[in-house]
Amino acid sequence: MEQRGRPRDGQEDGPELGELETPDALAAVADRAGEADDRPGRSLLGKGSIYTLGTALQLSAAVLAIPVITRMLESAEFGAVALAMAIQLILTGLATLGLPAAILRFYFDHPRPSDGVATARSLIVSAVVLATVVVLPILLTGLLWAPALSPNHPGPVLLGVFLTLPASVIGACLALLRAQERPLPFIVITLLASAGAQLLGIAALLIDRQPLAYVAGVAIAFMIAAVTSLRLTETWGSPPPNRSLLGSALRYSIPTIPNTISVSVLAVGDRIVIQAISGSSAVGKYQIANAFGTLVVGFLVALQNAWIPITFGASEERRWDTLAEIAALVTRLAALGAGVLALLALPILEIVIPRGYDPEHLADVASVAVLTSLPVVAFIAQGQVLLWTKQTKPLILISPAAAALNLILVAVLLPPFGLIGAAAATVLAVLAQAAMTRWAAARMAHVSWHWARDAVSYGIAAVLVAIALLLPSTAWASGARAAVSALAAGTLLVAVRREFRFP
Repeated sequence: MEQRGRPRDGQEDGPELGELETPDALAAVADRAGEADDRPGRSLLGKGSIYTLGTALQLSAAVLAIPVITRMLESAEFGAVALAMAIQLILTGLATLGLPAAILRFYFDHPRPSDGVATARSLIVSAVVLATVVVLPILLTGLLWAPALSPNHPGPVLLGVFLTLPASVIGACLALLRAQERPLPFIVITLLASAGAQLLGIAALLIDRQPLAYVAGVAIAFMIAAVTSLRLTETWGSPPPNRSLLGSALRYSIPTIPNTISVSVLAVGDRIVIQAISGSSAVGKYQIANAFGTLVVGFLVALQNAWIPITFGASEERRWDTLAEIAALVTRLAALGAGVLALLALPILEIVIPRGYDPEHLADVASVAVLTSLPVVAFIAQGQVLLWTKQTKPLILISPAAAALNLILVAVLLPPFGLIGAAAATVLAVLAQAAMTRWAAARMAHVSWHWARDAVSYGIAAVLVAIALLLPSTAWASGARAAVSALAAGTLLVAVRREFRFP
């Protein structure tokens, strides 16, 4: 069977713009995505709303868990937990050799959805095998390196490595569910691996108040989620791919590995530098501030699950205009959301964490961290150009360069400016990543991005964050925070409602 949309002979990296044919199946996807609507943001928010709801439930579980965990573990012990989860996230990007990205993209290469599902399931099998091969040697040598990395708590670190196996299974299966546009199973799995992990981790702490107990509870939840994901995608018993398919998938996915790992390093790698310079207690405090400050990024990832299928399913003549329109909308929503989050950081953190964690200082750290959400939108949008055209090689350099810049800036800015410097380092690194991706995407396709609208959105975010940082912790300032945050939140709701208004 001919697979339309694949590179022609002699094209190693993929076709030039305009040489891809759109299969009938993609037209069907586009119709379901609401391509006929002149307001593509409505399609994104409509389809993304259920992903966003799932993310809201996940984030709510994480927020509700913070006041419990921080009252059961000291900041240094919480730092050991954060380090273990950071290692898991970084290794998961390596273990599957990027096959989840190939699963999502190669699904759309088939005219019939059944053929795409069969291809995806076979690649999931390969992802599981590859993850096992990568993780086992790291575990077997763990007794040599884990005590050096975390002298007081090597056990959670080793268990964090083990978490890579079920996390790899989950990631591969979620890629298929995204391609199939099956949000309900997607949410079930993500909730098992997030809210379920928090519940079992806290339950384990009730038995033994040690970091290892918490990570063990998380591991149980991850394994349950992995088994469930294999069941919901009906991957049990699927054959592995043939050599030709696996080779094509790896040629596509391997260049994305540095990007995937580097994105993980951008997200959590600074904890390792903070551990080396300031110790586990600083890691624990920074983990809380960063988790709160990147809540908007979590919602962006949720929207991405609906956004990529809309872009990939659009017709050739409308694909890039649709992408640009959605990008401008999401940038505006991210700016308003970041501002609201920065303004609410102080009152919320004063409630949810003990005084020993210094909530006033962590509120400032969180207010700086929220600014990462805007360049993240740019990176997600511009990266879709590279993924669709199968020109993924620029990612080999872009994200690793940004990750290295982040680690260097953290090491430079942390000593003089403390945790605020670490947060600022990440903002600068993600801005550099977005700029480099924009340059690479411009070489692959011409997209009429809405630069003026984006500049206004960046300005809105900067002003709201500046207000949050400059207002003191006094009674009148609390009233001002509430008023400005209410205004920003109201504007955000109006922007969302406008997208659902019928023409």
